[in-house]
Amino acid sequence: MQEELDIPRFINHLHTDFKAEVVAASLMQYFDSAEAIYIKRLGGSERAAKKDIARVRDGYFDSTPGELVIETHRDSIYDYMPEGIFHKPTLGGIHKSTEEIVSAIRKQRKQEAESRMFFGPFEQEAAFTEMMAAHLEQRMDNKGMYDDLLNVLSDLWPLLQQLDKENAKVFIYLLPFFYMTTGNKKWFVKTLQSLLGYPVTIQDVPNMENVDHIKNQLSLQKKQLGISTVLCGSHYDGNRNWEITIGPVDSGAAHDFLPNSRLNKLLQAIYESFVPEGVQVVQKMIISPTAFFTGKNNTQPGYLGYTTFL
Repeated sequence: MQEELDIPRFINHLHTDFKAEVVAASLMQYFDSAEAIYIKRLGGSERAAKKDIARVRDGYFDSTPGELVIETHRDSIYDYMPEGIFHKPTLGGIHKSTEEIVSAIRKQRKQEAESRMFFGPFEQEAAFTEMMAAHLEQRMDNKGMYDDLLNVLSDLWPLLQQLDKENAKVFIYLLPFFYMTTGNKKWFVKTLQSLLGYPVTIQDVPNMENVDHIKNQLSLQKKQLGISTVLCGSHYDGNRNWEITIGPVDSGAAHDFLPNSRLNKLLQAIYESFVPEGVQVVQKMIISPTAFFTGKNNTQPGYLGYTTFL
């Protein structure tokens, strides 16, 4: 046991009815292994009127194989066995005295406890499997503290391996909301702001295409201006693109948005998946103004066009 266990009262409160395996999975953090928690089945005769957990106690004072014992009102393998296998009927004769009947009942109770303990390892194996499943589910739900869900999604989406854990976990939190961002500027802006932590704006800009110069030996008589040919240079084809402006961004974090950086690769993957088809993305960045250094004491690197300007 890693530390002295102080069992919270809400585990078996008057108004609670938790499942024994779920409580055991929550208490596993206090022990070195899951084998230290033993779930003891008392029989299901009182389950209709009582909770699943009878009580939670220490296991140092009896022969129970565990540091912590969770007694539960459930049927064990013993309850499904035919009667009379482990002991004889208690009320076998009508000429027995009260002391003899009480002694026979106590003997039967002892035999029943020993029989239930005999089947305990088999029942504990099934409980152990359910405990580990509940423990893994709790670690999956608590994404901020554990990396289990991140490890699963990293195998399915290798792009997450290129991000640091904090940004990768934020991206996982936003995954359930990405379906609402497809073509929706309002939700797309909210998603990017939550992921990046900087203000984001989207503006429609004309789609300007650069037409090559007219080649030699071109039959102008077969061309129609504005239909099958246009003047050389840039022209507006009627479509609109998205100009995404990020910032103001701290100069120290501006290098994260450079081309071929890990964060920029993630942004490009988001653009390809959730920006409408046919819409090109023009990404711009605003750098927050910082102090200007000219001496040798400035150890922060500068990137021309991003953090450094002429």
